[in-house]
Amino acid sequence: MSAEIHFVAGFSWHDFVPEKLEYYGKINFMKAGIVFADMVTTVSPTYAKMISSLHSEGRGLEGILAKRASEGKLIGILNGIDYSEWNPETDVFIKANFNEKTLENKKLCKEDLQQVCSFEQKDVPLYGMVSRLDPLKGVDLIVQVLPKFLSEHDVQVVILGKGYKNLQQQLENIQKQFPTKFKLFIEFNNPLAHKIYAGSDFFLMPSNSEPCGLGQMIAITYATAPIVYKTGGLADTVEQFNISTLTGNGFVFEDYTAESFYKCLLSTIGVYKDKDLLTQLRKNMFKYDFSWKSSANKYLSMYSQLTGIQLRVKKTKSKIKKK
Repeated sequence: MSAEIHFVAGFSWHDFVPEKLEYYGKINFMKAGIVFADMVTTVSPTYAKMISSLHSEGRGLEGILAKRASEGKLIGILNGIDYSEWNPETDVFIKANFNEKTLENKKLCKEDLQQVCSFEQKDVPLYGMVSRLDPLKGVDLIVQVLPKFLSEHDVQVVILGKGYKNLQQQLENIQKQFPTKFKLFIEFNNPLAHKIYAGSDFFLMPSNSEPCGLGQMIAITYATAPIVYKTGGLADTVEQFNISTLTGNGFVFEDYTAESFYKCLLSTIGVYKDKDLLTQLRKNMFKYDFSWKSSANKYLSMYSQLTGIQLRVKKTKSKIKKK
């Protein structure tokens, strides 16, 4: 906004300096909020680092964000997911409920998803995606590698979402080329989303920018290994599965290129074919807790530090209560 606006907002010319409100000769109220806030929060630790160091993520505010970070006034706290809605043990939309002890029921969910997609019910890797069809979500990479992936390997892929028309059209063309191996649902469909999370073996989420992300957390909760680009909250929640140490909960590629993404996809096929590795990977995923409890406690700790009042979460109704 023009510089004169800051008078209307109650500021003086003394505030119209680069260290405060001035932004390339104009006034930026987002910058003003960052400058005068007692604390600046964002939705993941890695994203907090990115917005304070990269112009592509800070969008011109990385300088002031870096200053707040150096003062200890910029913090990233992961979002959580609602386990009352996203829980394979209680989900009413999936064919069979399951947990770590009843993992065999996930196969029933996969067979149900294959039927919904009109896929042949056979033992091949099934990749799912629930997303806005947007380059930011990595759909540009998917349309580049999907034809080759489908033509060279015995796999099945289902994508649910809406978005950019050109990406939708490219995916529709791929579906016409591989009707028995790729299914596209251009819609918002919550029950189907649950089926995809539960019935897929792997979850496609190659976002090139993802401040936090919920899809990868939900997928892990359903023992569906996410395939992600190392950025933002994806870097904080998805750990590369290591076939030597048998640790990790998904698959990560670090170069945002079609080649790197494709290599990552190929590595999942090897794990899928080794049923012992696949079972271990799925068991690993059940060890992760992405509930709001941990995140809420971190927010309360921050608020307690700022206010000098010790706060805690009341267990019965999850309301903030002074101690």
